[in-house]
Amino acid sequence: MCYVLCVMYHQRKIRNTKYRIPNTIMADHAGVTLLELTVSVFLFSLTIILAAGIFETVINSQRIAVISEDLQENIRYDFERMGKEIRTAQKTTVSNPCVPSGNIYWVDGGGSQLEFLNYHGVCVKYYLNNGQLYVSYPYSDDNILKNGLPLTPKGITVSKLVFRIVDSAPLVQAAVAVRMHLSVSVKGAPVEQIDMETALSSRSYQ
Repeated sequence: MCYVLCVMYHQRKIRNTKYRIPNTIMADHAGVTLLELTVSVFLFSLTIILAAGIFETVINSQRIAVISEDLQENIRYDFERMGKEIRTAQKTTVSNPCVPSGNIYWVDGGGSQLEFLNYHGVCVKYYLNNGQLYVSYPYSDDNILKNGLPLTPKGITVSKLVFRIVDSAPLVQAAVAVRMHLSVSVKGAPVEQIDMETALSSRSYQ
């Protein structure tokens, strides 16, 4: 009798243990619901997008600063290049095809071309050509100098170039006012624009 009862007790204990173990495993290792997974993926994607946007903004700001600095550096060079020749322009004493006799500078009707004789008595011409500032020596034997050389790089567009003689009265130091509107565009950055204006006077007198 005791043997039978003991066997029944152990069988019942085993059955209870068998059904209890899976319940314990499932309770300790709960799964992730589809809603939780969707929210997690959404938050992760949103974080990545925001971080990428901030990074792109910083890069574009840095690119714009570099573009602006390069643009101003190029303009400084152009004005310095022109300034050296404009200041050493000579008064013409005889009639020539570059500048009328008795004058230092000559500007065309629209103000887009400036001609004068430089320190060496060579005719110099500054003008706008296809969005670039050009300089040429029309009566040179060198074809390259005769046809003109660009002073501004292709990445910079000169949309406006105006020369204006400030004072051409007798016995007065003549000067030329130069005004340029430039712009530069780089992929991924807005167009950077700048207006430059200066007056350059000749060391020679009328």
